[in-house]
This record gives sequence, structure tokens and C-alpha cells, in this order.
Amino acid sequence: MPLTFPSTLYDALRATLVTAELILLRVLRFDIRLPQPLDYVPRFLQKTLALPGTEHLDGLAEEEREEVGVVDVAETALGRCVGGVVQGAVKSYRLVNLFTARTVAAACFFVAAERMGVVAAAEGEEEWVRRLTSGRVEFEDFVEAVEEVRNVVGEGEV
Repeated sequence: MPLTFPSTLYDALRATLVTAELILLRVLRFDIRLPQPLDYVPRFLQKTLALPGTEHLDGLAEEEREEVGVVDVAETALGRCVGGVVQGAVKSYRLVNLFTARTVAAACFFVAAERMGVVAAAEGEEEWVRRLTSGRVEFEDFVEAVEEVRNVVGEGEV
């Protein structure tokens, strides 16, 4: 019996096949989630902009946060600047393919902070990168990525 399209037999066979494929992929623990540089930005902002003694503000409801003037870190001037730099940087073939997303995010964060007049911690750039990325980014890769970000994202774009 030939399978015609559209038909209820086709729809049932297709649904069964798609379900079987999804189950097989789940059993094989197949995962295609690819981290993006923007995924790391909120964590980096939280690490750098959090002040000691403000932990109690994290649990406030949205209305209470607005009432006392607590701003989400992504809505700060630095947060918006970092977001703009990341969006410009991910257009670069070299940045996306030669560096990890965490490295690109750290480089974009550094370039944005530099543009905002924020200076890296007194311990030096290498220690700052280690602390920001929890030691998961090689400093040499970071330096190369910073140069690439500077080349890709022009001075007046952000």
C-alpha cells in the first residue's frame, strides 16, 4: 500500500518516527547545546559588580527591588556596554571558531570595561582573568581574543 501525503497514515508514521528518534537521542545523551558568549555575561557582571553585604537584596520580589532602586546587573551601563560588544564580536568568524565562548565573553567584558573607564583589579590582568573566569580561560588565549575583539568592534560602535 503506497504512502500518500497528506494522510492519517503518513501523520501517524511520522509522529512515531520522530518520537523514536527523540527517545534514541535522549538515551544516547545527545546534546547539541552550544554555549554562547552572552551566556557568561550575567555571571561575570555579578562577580564584578556585587558588593559585600548586599546578598539580602537578591531574594527581593520585583516590586520590592523597584521600590528600593535595585538594578539588575545587565541593566547597568557596564552591562549594556558588554552586551553591545558581545553582539558585535560574535559576528567575527575568527572569534566564534577559534576561541571558546567563555574566552570571547571575558575578552568582550574586558574591552567594554576598558571603554567605560573601569580598570582591572590591582593584582594585574592575568589574576583578574583567572578570578573572573574561575581559572577556565588561558591568559594567552584571552590576550589574543582581546586583540581580535578590538579589531572587530570599532571604537565608536558601542
